[in-house]
Amino acid sequence: MPHRRLLLRLGLAASGAVLAPRIVRADGYPSRPVRIVVPWPAGHTADLVARLLAPRLQAALGQSFYVDNVGGAAGAIGLTQMKNAPADGTQILLTSGGPVVLAPLFTKDIAYDPVKDYAPVAPIGWFGSILVTRPDFPANSVPELVAYLRAHPGKVSFSSTGVTSFNRLLMEMLMHLTGTRMTHVPYRGEADQLGALMAGTVDIAFSGMGASTPVVQAKKLKGLAVALPARSPLVPALPTFKEAGTPELEHFVDLGTLTWIGVLVPAKTPAPVVATLNRAVTQIIKTPGFRAELTRQGVDPSQPYAPAEFGKAIVDNIALWKKVIADAHVTAE
Repeated sequence: MPHRRLLLRLGLAASGAVLAPRIVRADGYPSRPVRIVVPWPAGHTADLVARLLAPRLQAALGQSFYVDNVGGAAGAIGLTQMKNAPADGTQILLTSGGPVVLAPLFTKDIAYDPVKDYAPVAPIGWFGSILVTRPDFPANSVPELVAYLRAHPGKVSFSSTGVTSFNRLLMEMLMHLTGTRMTHVPYRGEADQLGALMAGTVDIAFSGMGASTPVVQAKKLKGLAVALPARSPLVPALPTFKEAGTPELEHFVDLGTLTWIGVLVPAKTPAPVVATLNRAVTQIIKTPGFRAELTRQGVDPSQPYAPAEFGKAIVDNIALWKKVIADAHVTAE
């Protein structure tokens, strides 16, 4: 199954927890503060992970690491900025897979090449999404949702974090598999789209586990299902799509509904700097405290992976989504 091949490629399974020692660094690196660019506004799962990682990188490498949110265009603005950043390790990119994998597949004139313009450092983990609705939406389950969509074609609105975003593509896949139609309303980030849902401005969305779990737990939004291989301990009452009772969506997760979070740097960053960052991230992921924090954000920690292996995973991920997009006939709006 595609998502399982991707998880194996990324090494995304539990590993033994050890304390992270001070890292053996490349000569003089880092000699000044390091900017962590997150191509999403505050509140996105990648932003939450970056803020967990920054102080630990500082402890491991003895230099300040700080988070800078450069959101917009479903992550493309941040990636474009990082393409032109100094290739010296003073700026690193922490992103989810969407702007690396999906945006170039939708946008022919995009300003960056996801493979040529960045050097992969390390994956941090993977996360799924929750299918959520505004609190008073008529449907209370996935079968009820599909029945409602079929009875009201084009009348239901769904939000996303951008035209080329991962959560928009998940909804396009759901519509393709069930033969339904909704109206797309893109927002700038997770906080904006969740706010619109809570206000009743839009009806339904897929939202990353880290951002949506608190509002579902607080019953500010209604969760219908998790796009995961198994139920999440964060929202154990929510079924997987396989359990939800809609035959057309039983294999929804098999199509690749999980996305990764990882670290990249500009393409010409010196190999010793990349190696230093890889060692630091790898050791941090092994620590029990960081793993527990990731789990609380709905992120499954990655096993250690070398930069070249992470790069191969990205190439494979692009090929997987290219096929999914073609099969579902999804185009940029």
